[in-house]
Amino acid sequence: MENHIVDSNAELMQLRLVVLYGSWRIDRLMDDKAVRHDIAALEVLSPQTLHDITQRSLQVHGALGATDEMPVARMGQGATTMGLVDGPAEVRRVIVARHLLKGSRPAAGKWPSEWILTTQQAAREKHAEYLAAWSADRS
Repeated sequence: MENHIVDSNAELMQLRLVVLYGSWRIDRLMDDKAVRHDIAALEVLSPQTLHDITQRSLQVHGALGATDEMPVARMGQGATTMGLVDGPAEVRRVIVARHLLKGSRPAAGKWPSEWILTTQQAAREKHAEYLAAWSADRS
């Protein structure tokens, strides 16, 4: 039970910080297009956070949480509705992803640029003379 409370509190604090950050950017930039991805991210994160906290609350309260005697079941319905109000979350995720990937370029070659074998080979080539001297000293 303590895990559910701690996890829910941490997620709620994260959401609050994202809301504050988004609000700060809106106030600072005064440009709807510049903060569109921030708003979209909030529209994805808010219902997801409400859903996750509600599910944990149901676990904590057991069967009582699913009755009309507690607000938990209504909160779960609210999370579903909140996620649909402005359209599907997938659309908002696309908005955020496009913003994050804007200006990115694919890695040269067929492997990711940080693939360990590629970086090791580059290091061997860069330090070939030192490796040769080291190998000669060891023999």
